[in-house]
Amino acid sequence: MTALTKTLGVTALLLAVGAAFQLHLLHRQRAESRELTQKTAALDVRIGQTRDQRDQALADLSSMQKMVAPAQTESGKPVAGNSELGRWLERVNHLEQALKQTPDREIPEMKYLSSNDWLSVTMGNSLETDAKIRGALSKLRALAKAKPQVAANLSKAVAAYIKSNDGRLPADAGQLKPYLNPSLPDELLRRYEAAPEIAGENDAKGLVRDGMQFLGSGRVVLQEKAPVDEDYDTWIGILEKGGWATLGVSRLGKAVTQAEKSFALANHGQDASTPEQLIPYLTLQIDSAKLNEYWEVHRR
Repeated sequence: MTALTKTLGVTALLLAVGAAFQLHLLHRQRAESRELTQKTAALDVRIGQTRDQRDQALADLSSMQKMVAPAQTESGKPVAGNSELGRWLERVNHLEQALKQTPDREIPEMKYLSSNDWLSVTMGNSLETDAKIRGALSKLRALAKAKPQVAANLSKAVAAYIKSNDGRLPADAGQLKPYLNPSLPDELLRRYEAAPEIAGENDAKGLVRDGMQFLGSGRVVLQEKAPVDEDYDTWIGILEKGGWATLGVSRLGKAVTQAEKSFALANHGQDASTPEQLIPYLTLQIDSAKLNEYWEVHRR
């Protein structure tokens, strides 16, 4: 390969990454605008339907980094230098390393993530605290569970199972294997269980959980067994009548939300302006540093 060819290749790569950078800037601005209308980001609830994925927006991130590294050496100076783009790529690498150091926060669904997903969760996140890293990993897991290979695949398999078994619901995720396309690994299926029927909460009328209602959706047939991170995670349930429901899961978040309500009641409807004001109203014993980190991530 000639020096000119290498230069052109690196230039094309940087143009592609730059385009993605601009795209994510736009997405970030739109997301921030939407977040202004939401009171509790920890209960970010969506009923997911199959959506067009932009998984081909960028080449595989690891390959991209391998291509950029030689270019840095050959040119004698780092690509993107101290630019925002360069720092963005450094954050992606930092998050990858953080996940390697905490493998218990990884789920099998993450094999379906694209480079674009890693870029999106690090776009506006400095990753400078444990809470911000855990928050980014939570978003990655949520993206992974919502991938067509997972959520839509499980939803279609549930519908096919019910149709083929005279309306009976699957007793466990393993029974869906003949109906999955593509097939899913056993380690992934073992993370899901049949959801119990609970009158008024999970029945034919729909799902009610943590104050959120999905009326007309039918009950949850299959659900995630347990959160990976009890303070920074999401839950997903596959619905009987198609689609799926997701919501934020946070033990700490619930305690903070309740403390905020108690504070407002005791202060004529005024909201707390600092996390320290919530301490007398917390029902959990929470380290002040952890409380401040959570506040920084979710309440500002």
